Amino acid sequence: MTKLTAPWLSSPAAQTVCAMVADAGHQIWFVGGCVRNALIGAPVSDLDLATSALPEQVMSLAEKAGIKA
Repeated sequence: MTKLTAPWLSSPAAQTVCAMVADAGHQIWFVGGCVRNALIGAPVSDLDLATSALPEQVMSLAEKAGIKA
């Protein structure tokens, strides 16, 4: 398994969203183009996340955290 290290992984926005979901007891992963681009050394222009939380749960968590979803 390859472990990614990239500046976007530790960005405040990414960490806030990941913590919001994880602190509520759900799993969250970076997926899609950001992972692909990091692996091939290409620039990352957006972040895609997948979570075990239902969409309604994510929306509720975001609203409570003051994040526009």
